[in-house]
Amino acid sequence: MKRAIDALLESKVKIEDILQGKDLVLQFLGVSHFNNQVVFAKIAEDPSKATLKEITDTVKNTFKDKELFKVVNNSSIPHLTLMNMESAPDLQEQGVIIYPSLYRTFRKHYFGDETVSRLDLCSMDKARQPDGYYHTEASIFIGHSLKTFRDS
Repeated sequence: MKRAIDALLESKVKIEDILQGKDLVLQFLGVSHFNNQVVFAKIAEDPSKATLKEITDTVKNTFKDKELFKVVNNSSIPHLTLMNMESAPDLQEQGVIIYPSLYRTFRKHYFGDETVSRLDLCSMDKARQPDGYYHTEASIFIGHSLKTFRDS
């Protein structure tokens, strides 16, 4: 874990170079889904999305260089989850889906902007926090945030 935290810290320097003192502000526009099990707000196709991809690639490459990360599937889709069947496993097992008619009117809805101020190194194995968020091993703060690092 220490090596992963060190890699995250190294990534922070590279991310700050990418951002050049600016905040990363993502605009959420429209909806889509993953197999009718997760409905999410999409990130608008604008320069901020390209910057997010550059940051993502930078972090992945830093972890890969430290032999901490293998790229198995490089087709991740950054998004903002709106509905998720994971919270209803009994319904999921019965084959219940989130019907497109429930969110069709939001196809082109503007959900707002979000400033990315923190990247978390999360554990997929440890129990989630009481609020449902993943257990966070460490965080880096980017942009204009006053904090720089938190080690849990």
